Amino acid sequence: MNTSKTEVIDRHHLGRLINEQSIKHTWLASTIKVSEKTLTRWLNGDVTRIRVANLKKLAEALNCQMESLVAESEVDSYPSTKNRDILVNELYNDSLLYQLLMNSKIRLAISLIKSTFHSKLPGAIVASFYTKLGYAALFNRKQKTARKYFDRAMARAQSSGSEEEMFSVNLALAILHFLDSNFEQCLYNLTCCEERKEHACQEKAHFYNTYALYYLYTGQVERSISYSNLCIDECSPDKASIEKDLFLSTALQLKGAAFLIEGDSDNAIVCCESALLVAKRSGYERCIRLSKAYLAGVSAATGQLDLATQLADESLEKADEQDISMPTLLCAAILVHRHNDDLDSLLDLHKRLCCISPEQSAPFVFSLYQLFKLYQLRGNRTEAEPISQQINTLLDNLKLNAWKMEVAGQPSQSMARK
Repeated sequence: MNTSKTEVIDRHHLGRLINEQSIKHTWLASTIKVSEKTLTRWLNGDVTRIRVANLKKLAEALNCQMESLVAESEVDSYPSTKNRDILVNELYNDSLLYQLLMNSKIRLAISLIKSTFHSKLPGAIVASFYTKLGYAALFNRKQKTARKYFDRAMARAQSSGSEEEMFSVNLALAILHFLDSNFEQCLYNLTCCEERKEHACQEKAHFYNTYALYYLYTGQVERSISYSNLCIDECSPDKASIEKDLFLSTALQLKGAAFLIEGDSDNAIVCCESALLVAKRSGYERCIRLSKAYLAGVSAATGQLDLATQLADESLEKADEQDISMPTLLCAAILVHRHNDDLDSLLDLHKRLCCISPEQSAPFVFSLYQLFKLYQLRGNRTEAEPISQQINTLLDNLKLNAWKMEVAGQPSQSMARK
């Protein structure tokens, strides 16, 4: 046993001891001075770790060695051989893993998936599990690990001949390439999904949402709004798409940003306020943070600076630096501080962004543009013009010509609206 303050509880052995000794839950909970609800959560696996002090009390009450109540790992506590097939079916249904990932229970999601792998699993299910492991890596911005899992998923999907899994893997790869700012490859994988759209099943809202993201970042604003609307339609009660509140909130965020770029601030505010309401309904903290970030950016652009600052601060509060949402949260806060004419805060946030987003990335260019814009508004051409040239070079490399700027430091019509 290690010296940490908590241990992974072997819930199966605990349950056997309670049954063998015909111990009532009420008595046991009272004896070790925890609530009966807490004991039930240990037995059900809702809580995997237990304080050593409570573990010692359990061992004394059950007249057993404390070490016998400790599982070797969280994987060993999920699941027993008897119920593994049940868990396979639960995990193959995306909703459970979405809930774990969106609630930042990534290690638990990974443990659950890995604990179900066995040689007799159908290839399509193995492909699905590798895809999900890739998503778990992406949520912590571990793109290399994600790519490894997605490649394995693709190989299994191809060998199984499952068009549904081919769609899923291509969608996952599109998101991976989007996060890497490889927009050409992102579009290629989205096109592969388009060819299999009839096999999208519950992922159609996710698919449309990713297209909306691609078109927004590449400056094709009207198309972004169109695909946001398609996503919103797929989130209606009569459609089968999974995690409707999650994707509805995201589609409204993107639509709000697109309206802002087009100069329609009224609709931008309406969409982003609606996105926050839906996010709160979902209960996912990451979704709520992102909705606050988008609303902060729109509020700053429309002159509501106090509200924008408050929302930007709230969106970054308790956010994990390694979380998938962090570059977006930082970009929104940077936009707010540019509108606040707060150069010091902008530079501090830009440095944070540089630590997690490479120079050859859309978030870095966006942040650099806000710095350029602030220098330009202050009339500091000495600082502004070299930055404009750097931005153009990066936009060339990323093939984001819709956002190109004039070399003299004046933004093009499309960039000026951003």
